[in-house]
Amino acid sequence: MAELARGCGVPVINAGDGPGQHPTQALVDAYTILKEKGRLGGDEGLDGLILCLAGDLKYGRTVHSLLMLLRHFDVKLVFASPEELRLPEEYKQFLREKNVEFREVATLEEGLAGGGFGRCADVVYMTRVQQERFENRAEYERLRLAFVLDRATIERCGGVAGSGDLTVMHPLPRVGEISMDVDGLSGAAYLRQAANGVPMRMALLALVAGKVS
Repeated sequence: MAELARGCGVPVINAGDGPGQHPTQALVDAYTILKEKGRLGGDEGLDGLILCLAGDLKYGRTVHSLLMLLRHFDVKLVFASPEELRLPEEYKQFLREKNVEFREVATLEEGLAGGGFGRCADVVYMTRVQQERFENRAEYERLRLAFVLDRATIERCGGVAGSGDLTVMHPLPRVGEISMDVDGLSGAAYLRQAANGVPMRMALLALVAGKVS
């Protein structure tokens, strides 16, 4: 995508490039967090939040781009993933350079509990394990079932069912990593998150078309 942009005479919007980046989704995600946590328009923005990013952090391009945005805020990050799908070192180095605190944990429960930061996570950002990244189907199935968020897990980790204390996000599509019994919780924001993609991308198109500045 970067090579294409360098050789192109018109604006290029990266709408997702394999396991690399997905910057438009990162803008949608940040906007969603602002709306869901009641900080839209406030001076503090995303500051002070604990965010748990869970699942496929190795190939998850939406996570990679969201981290590039989050490193400019005063947030604490918890990375919950299987050993095989941990966040690449380059992204952890970007966070260190900005003095963003983060911790890595081996279970979803630890991530929801805040990873040792002293309180439960405000947001959990689930991702799917991507079948297309695996040559071995058995390995994919094993990892796919390792991190599944359901209502019981949220309740065990301090989230009160229906209270909206925990905001649950997902870039979609989901393939089983969020149980359908989570859909009824007020904090289940993934469908609202998807809807936020419409005005956000309308704004980007308006910007590159010179309709707004």
